[in-house]
Amino acid sequence: MRGVGAVIGRFAAAVVAWLATSGVAQAAELRLSFAELATVAQKVVGDAKIYLNNKPGGFLGLAPQSSVTLAGKQAPLPLPASTFPILDSRYAYYVTDISSAAVRVSAETGVLRITVAFESDGPELVGACVSGPCRLANAMPQVEWTDPTVTVDLVPVLVAGSVSLEVKSARLGGVLAPVCRNESGVISTSLCNLSLPFARSTIQRLRKEVDATLKAKINEPAMQTTIANGFKPYLSVGSLGSIEIQKVTSDARGVTILFRIIS
Repeated sequence: MRGVGAVIGRFAAAVVAWLATSGVAQAAELRLSFAELATVAQKVVGDAKIYLNNKPGGFLGLAPQSSVTLAGKQAPLPLPASTFPILDSRYAYYVTDISSAAVRVSAETGVLRITVAFESDGPELVGACVSGPCRLANAMPQVEWTDPTVTVDLVPVLVAGSVSLEVKSARLGGVLAPVCRNESGVISTSLCNLSLPFARSTIQRLRKEVDATLKAKINEPAMQTTIANGFKPYLSVGSLGSIEIQKVTSDARGVTILFRIIS
């Protein structure tokens, strides 16, 4: 994989070659592999952070809420908690204080892939009683997330005269599984087993919500413009002039950037 300097060098070389053979009004193109683009993308979006939490608490019932940070811009990531009824009470599962720990940008066939790994201390989802007699409050299974990751596949697109990265798909990785606590007695075990189907349905709903919400949030115009601005310093040629990117296309092998110099 070539470094960022090599990619910038190739871009400058393409401009020099274009100036030697073309008129200023014409456009030229640069072809990059996804591996080469990944080296630049690591600089632009390698600071990505995801924080997941929808459990109320703290002063006046407030707590930090879920968010995604990309290219230095933070945006809220709304994950409303869903409630469900059991035995004349209403319960909910809450995502609890999950922070990303590491980010890696890699090249895959036809996409750039951001893999975000998370800390995995304690249960990631906890159940709580919202209203009613709350007979299951101390027996609800906790949900543990083994090898927690979020994977985001992106394709390069043209935004604001630069390259941005549009989300093609996002998905939770690892294993989310409900686990009954080490309670003693037949009653506690029976109550936990009663809650298991609701815990499993919550896991399935959470997967869909995180995937859809993350994709929609990153693809919002403001976030796309932020990413595009992050790429601009790496797609420049110094004293040769300002660059306007006119078209960005990609296929399974790489990316083609159509550009021209503007005065």
